[in-house]
Amino acid sequence: MKRLLAAMKLDFLLQVRTQLYTIGLVVAVVIAGALAWLANPEQLTTYVPTLMLLVIGGSTLLYVAAMILFEKEQGTLNALIVSPLTHGEYLWSKIVTLTGLATLEAAV
Repeated sequence: MKRLLAAMKLDFLLQVRTQLYTIGLVVAVVIAGALAWLANPEQLTTYVPTLMLLVIGGSTLLYVAAMILFEKEQGTLNALIVSPLTHGEYLWSKIVTLTGLATLEAAV
């Protein structure tokens, strides 16, 4: 459990350092503003759930792609081979931190 928490902390710090939280919040605010400006109040009940699925799904895929590129550039996967961190702990760390990012984006 200690290794998982340490990996989650490092993933969170990496996501903050690479500005993923800033990008996510800016995208969420821009989309919310555009939706409020373009849609009638009657249309919001159909547009909001659809846009939530599209934006959260699309941005999550982009976050995963960005994380893969950053880790490939830094050689993280090579270091993972010799670390005591298991593959499951590594994946759960990514899943939990990126789910938190997507939840924050959805809350905006």
